[in-house]
Amino acid sequence: MSDASLVVSDVHKRLGENDILKGVSFDLRKGEVVALLGPSGSGKTTLLRAIAGLDHPDQGRIALGNRVLYDSATGAAVAPEKRGLGLVFQSYALWPHKSVFENVAYPLRLRKIAAADIRTRALKALREIGLEGMGDRYPHQLSGGQQQRVALARAIVYDPELLLLDEPLSNLDAKLREEARVWLRELIERLQISAVCVTHDQVEALAIADRVLLLDRGRIEQEGTPEEMYGEPATLFSAEFMGSNNRLPGNLAEVSGETGRLTGEGWELWGRVRGPLRAGAAATGVIRLERTEVRDTPADNCLPAKLETSVYLGERWDSVFQAGPLRIRAWTPAPPAETARYVRFPRDALWIF
Repeated sequence: MSDASLVVSDVHKRLGENDILKGVSFDLRKGEVVALLGPSGSGKTTLLRAIAGLDHPDQGRIALGNRVLYDSATGAAVAPEKRGLGLVFQSYALWPHKSVFENVAYPLRLRKIAAADIRTRALKALREIGLEGMGDRYPHQLSGGQQQRVALARAIVYDPELLLLDEPLSNLDAKLREEARVWLRELIERLQISAVCVTHDQVEALAIADRVLLLDRGRIEQEGTPEEMYGEPATLFSAEFMGSNNRLPGNLAEVSGETGRLTGEGWELWGRVRGPLRAGAAATGVIRLERTEVRDTPADNCLPAKLETSVYLGERWDSVFQAGPLRIRAWTPAPPAETARYVRFPRDALWIF
């Protein structure tokens, strides 16, 4: 791509007998934020470390703009400190004996920037992250959220071409993490910087990224915009990893175009067939909890069900129903009425894999 900022091509990494990365390729456009999402062991952190130069792949090529950072074919391997990347670690890695100002200024001192410029740029970075006037404090005097901001200021102070974020919000409590997601996205947009963010938190990936790469066992399972990843999963793994779901194992009894009839012990439902499935094959239905409907009367594509329990979660109720052999959950804005006797699965919301 002509406007690509980062190009990762056919990257492989093996540790002992384990293939950690199995031919990963992707482009990052200038000003774009890409989230590397996946479970533990999927290879996302190894991929980030390869881009940063902290790990060398066994095969592949990594380029940033017109600069080749790594190429197994030619033996090129630029040292991490010469790649010009901003890196934010999960642990923040702040110097405890240095003030906030000195932590932020440290990368500039390493690059032998003039003292006057160091002060101007460090103070500007602190303003960008909302810690103006706190340069004399030390890390132990800051909250977790403030320490995270200092780590970000240190990463952006020398205007890197690319920002690498390794689980940047994982050390924050739930409330701070919600606020930090919005703040981080606003900061990246304001700076107009390209970024790669590693996370295992799907909500974080959806909130921060322009594009999500879902990794599984060293390969990219699916990539797309947050809306595509959540609303149009291409595989069973993608569907189940994103969101909270009901899983309905059964058999595909009939296929008509993109619509299929999924059957199980005493039940049948129609849904959207995803992928090359044939009638008679074992299949699994997946539907998001928020799309599962609770009804008092029967309707199209529904099953009789008995309410087992409901849990109040503040903004919604999480209810469990027994529908024959199936255990079904549903999210509703109010508790189900005592007359609730059915659960419905809208045909466009039930995916069959």
